Amino acid sequence: MLLSLSWIPARGWHSPLTLKIAASSPSGFDVRLVCESYGLYPYAGEWHGAPWDAAIWKSEKLAAAVREFLQFVLSPAGELRVRYSNGRPYKWTLQYSFEGSMVSEETGLIFFNWFGRRSEKVSRNEWAAT
Repeated sequence: MLLSLSWIPARGWHSPLTLKIAASSPSGFDVRLVCESYGLYPYAGEWHGAPWDAAIWKSEKLAAAVREFLQFVLSPAGELRVRYSNGRPYKWTLQYSFEGSMVSEETGLIFFNWFGRRSEKVSRNEWAAT
């Protein structure tokens, strides 16, 4: 199994620089870090977190947080839960370590089929050992 990294080049004056790490297997999920002028956005599959603000974080702490995030989401310890309604995703929950504590962060749709048949898929990567 080879680790697949790719930089998605910026286009235009406002396009962010993106680091993409492909899923380790069909049961895993892609991981991206999107670098904006004001901070980094973490992505895992279709989940996305709030930006890590470069104006607030010291560069050493930001680098440590990025390393910790990548270590967990690329290993079996990090998991992405996707909830579906009638086969369409509506909520994404990522569990990972942040500043030494396990956290679960959710993102989701406001409008979805509330009465649809619910299901869930749990994905884990196997790139790194924790």
